[in-house]
Amino acid sequence: MTVTKTNESSQMSAGSRLSMEQLNAIDILVQGRTDHETAETVGVARETVTRWRNDNPHFTAELNRQHRLIWGDSHDRLRALASKAVDTLETSLDEGDSRVAVEVLKAIGTVRTGAAPVWARGRRAGAMGRSEVVGGDGVQEAATVHRPTHGLHAGGD
Repeated sequence: MTVTKTNESSQMSAGSRLSMEQLNAIDILVQGRTDHETAETVGVARETVTRWRNDNPHFTAELNRQHRLIWGDSHDRLRALASKAVDTLETSLDEGDSRVAVEVLKAIGTVRTGAAPVWARGRRAGAMGRSEVVGGDGVQEAATVHRPTHGLHAGGD
């Protein structure tokens, strides 16, 4: 891995508050490397990198700034894809794909196959019902559908 000796985008905001080793460590960390990998590449102890991350506000601020610069575009692209994903889900549902229907309901917290969602914990058994969905291949999937019997509140029933 190559480490740039002069990363101008890092140095412009960090100024003289960070050493060359710290700036190089930031360049490596934003690539998703571990503290251990970063320390080996930069030539310091792993504990030093961890201390920079946890105890040095200038290091942390620059690391966060670099992270936003690098990953911001990816997050924007993912947000833009959300519309296409919803369109694809809608098409699958329109075509009668019950597996997709179950996954959508799981994602929005209406159907569960494991632990109850936070809003349903501690509810009476009558607040939930059992439903079965037959997939496109004829296999039955059992899922619990939550039907709140009353509004959310902090106290008991």
